[in-house]
Amino acid sequence: MVSRNYDVIRRKKITESSLSSTLVGTAVILTSMPAATTTALLAAQYHSDVLFASKIVFVTTIASIITSPLLMLLLN
Repeated sequence: MVSRNYDVIRRKKITESSLSSTLVGTAVILTSMPAATTTALLAAQYHSDVLFASKIVFVTTIASIITSPLLMLLLN
């Protein structure tokens, strides 16, 4: 009985999550975007490691040149 209820719940979650492919695509593409530049600004405001925050912004921006088109190809 318990396993049957679990299967019903699992099927319902799968159906609900597949309602909008646009929503899933948008979320996946957003993960390939670079870190916001406000990261470095907030680091400066709160006297944190500004150099490290700037490196994160730089690296994620360079990486997004590859990851964004790649993820778009995988979604199609």
